[in-house]
Amino acid sequence: MPTNYHIPSEWWETPIGALTLRALIWAEGDVLITLSEAAEITGRTLSNLSQLLTRGKLTQYRDQAEPNPQKQTRVRRSEVEGLRKLKETWKKETGQ
Repeated sequence: MPTNYHIPSEWWETPIGALTLRALIWAEGDVLITLSEAAEITGRTLSNLSQLLTRGKLTQYRDQAEPNPQKQTRVRRSEVEGLRKLKETWKKETGQ
């Protein structure tokens, strides 16, 4: 009989949880990038990206290896590429 098991969110913040998460993301063919890299890819400001994180439009991950807590936030490159494509589509449709 299959059992559903929920991993507590706190576990993902542990060193082994963070390592497991990186491995899962890598196995899906994705990588985690900094907000600065995301801003460069999308042409958006860091402030705008922070707002998207707050609203849940982007998924936020913590890089425990980054010593500066203000620079620990990471996002999936695939989500960022999706934002970039959305912006390009909007520009084409509106002629901007």
